Amino acid sequence: MAATGVAGAAGMTALSGCGGGPGSGKVTLKLVAADYGTPGGDNSSKIYWRKLADEFTRKNPDITVDVTVHSWNDIGKKLTEMVDKGNPPDIAQVDSYADWAAEGKLYKVNELLPIPAQAEFLVSLAEAGEVQRVQYGLPFVASTRVLFYNKDLFKKAGLDPDEPPESWEDLKSAARALKSAGVKIPYGLPLGPEEAQGEALMWMLGNGGSYVDSVGNYTINSPENVETFQWLRDNLVTPGYTEPGPQRVDRQKMFEAFTEGQVGILNGHPTLMQQADKKHLSYG
Repeated sequence: MAATGVAGAAGMTALSGCGGGPGSGKVTLKLVAADYGTPGGDNSSKIYWRKLADEFTRKNPDITVDVTVHSWNDIGKKLTEMVDKGNPPDIAQVDSYADWAAEGKLYKVNELLPIPAQAEFLVSLAEAGEVQRVQYGLPFVASTRVLFYNKDLFKKAGLDPDEPPESWEDLKSAARALKSAGVKIPYGLPLGPEEAQGEALMWMLGNGGSYVDSVGNYTINSPENVETFQWLRDNLVTPGYTEPGPQRVDRQKMFEAFTEGQVGILNGHPTLMQQADKKHLSYG
């Protein structure tokens, strides 16, 4: 079982029956997006979307874009409320929309883009936006998840700071050494509401499992996945190598703990590099 990184993707979907209507003059489009930064911080996605929307309106004076940005914890609930109340956004950046596709509430990509434009997308990312082999989501962002580790804490635990773990057994051994050295959280396992599905998928893929098989059937309780979570429970959680109650811990909280020098190892995406650099953390 190897330590594995995975590309995570989120797409843009367009909800049908929205906008200014046929023949209307000035139009206001509602866009709801997820925040990849710190809400209210200088890296908040709201800054990016506002700048993009303003630039779009300068080039298209009759179209205004009303931007709302929510945290990953809240965006699913907020979108569901908007759709249920009959007030959906025109465009949404979200990673779960199969129910709306099944109810006919989304535009299909081939209703919005010509074939040449569709051909510009990477096939694997385009397929990630499909529901029952029909594409609804437009690839918007992807990130490669990698293993981060605190080099200073590795030194404290007597580990080589230039030799990160390459297998699950290596990781368990490193976590044991970190715990013995008094590290608060040897391995950060954020399985809370913010992105439990991402952390879980990385582990499942590392053992030959996944959420679905090659034809789209759910395989959550496959032998490979069961073995994965039993391994996590028995080798990391039960011995106390993770934070107490990982099912209640969100990703950003764990990222913050990592940048404060409290976490030895965790999976993360590229934005963690920026956060760690700001704290002058020595990491690999």
